[in-house]
Amino acid sequence: MSIATLTIWSSCYLVAQTFPMLNDSKAIGPVVTFWIYGAVSLLTFVFVWLAVPETKGRTLEEIEASWRSGS
Repeated sequence: MSIATLTIWSSCYLVAQTFPMLNDSKAIGPVVTFWIYGAVSLLTFVFVWLAVPETKGRTLEEIEASWRSGS
């Protein structure tokens, strides 16, 4: 949970710091800014889809064993 919380807070901070700068930029503007954030979201979705294992219906012991075995 601590890793998830750190990731969420870091991501929110990064967006809050970069959005005004990108949105106000004459070269980038609001449309490209939202496309950038959309592309990052899509890449994140693909990563989660491919790299994060499904844990639905599994006990904590089964999840721990799968991480220890590397599968």
